[in-house]
Amino acid sequence: MNKYRWPPVYDFEGLLNQIKTLLSNNSLFKFYYSDSPQKNPLQGDIIELSAEFPFITKDGDIAVEVNPINFWLVVGNTCDLTPNNSNGKFTNIIPLEALDKNAPSDILINLRKYTAYKKFFIPTWDKRISKNGFVADFRKITTIEKQVVLSNETTKIKEMTQLSWILLHSCLVRYLARDDGRHD
Repeated sequence: MNKYRWPPVYDFEGLLNQIKTLLSNNSLFKFYYSDSPQKNPLQGDIIELSAEFPFITKDGDIAVEVNPINFWLVVGNTCDLTPNNSNGKFTNIIPLEALDKNAPSDILINLRKYTAYKKFFIPTWDKRISKNGFVADFRKITTIEKQVVLSNETTKIKEMTQLSWILLHSCLVRYLARDDGRHD
């Protein structure tokens, strides 16, 4: 390893083993609760929100990308989303992208095994929307006023089970704290 390369800030092998263990657990086949136990959106929930993905261009201008399916993954912490929590005005969401029905099988296999560092695979809950599921691209995390997430402008679609939520966190940590390579 290059002596200038900064290592991951977690136990790399331990995290990979945790992801493999979660995937081998039969309970993970139940990725979502059939009926969401909570009314308000929580971290890991899928919400429907008609909004565009905002970003800053290379010229420093604000631009947007259309989110054609209007589904988002909530990644902001649940405690920040409680209606009576006055700490913080914002939370974070990621637009979901429907996987193409003709997506190459090797890409689908890697996504379903959670080996892609930058994308999180989300199984479909309705084959009429997407046969192959969805991905949340961790590079597209965006900020939203939490009151929008808690308002009638959003609809909670699905809530992850605890094992799916742990898998999401494992993949987020792997993405955010992977080795740096700044001097490669």
